Amino acid sequence: GMGDKKLTKRLLKCIAHHKGRCFYCQLSVDVAKVQPHPRAPTLDHVTPRSRGGKNTATNRVLACYLCNHQKGDMTLDEFRAYRRAILILCLSKRDALRCIRAANSAGNNSNDEGRHTS
Repeated sequence: GMGDKKLTKRLLKCIAHHKGRCFYCQLSVDVAKVQPHPRAPTLDHVTPRSRGGKNTATNRVLACYLCNHQKGDMTLDEFRAYRRAILILCLSKRDALRCIRAANSAGNNSNDEGRHTS
């Protein structure tokens, strides 16, 4: 029914906060669409719950369904690195993630945590 397609108060607040743009790709979401439409608005946890992220306003962002789905359980740093690898190297997802995890374990430099809402 229509009830489950209604935008939650939390999602509406997030859409307003991000001015209708996906935090990850900066493209406008389409509030008339619902997932799995790629432009449908969704809430995403920047640091995934499965990776110790909290369900707090500072850890929630507006994401189009495509970015949210693609990000999965990656951290922000992993997702950015993955996106770069895809664009630059045209690697398969498996190979890209293998490279990223190897690089991360070799030593992580700056961490974006907490700065994304500024």
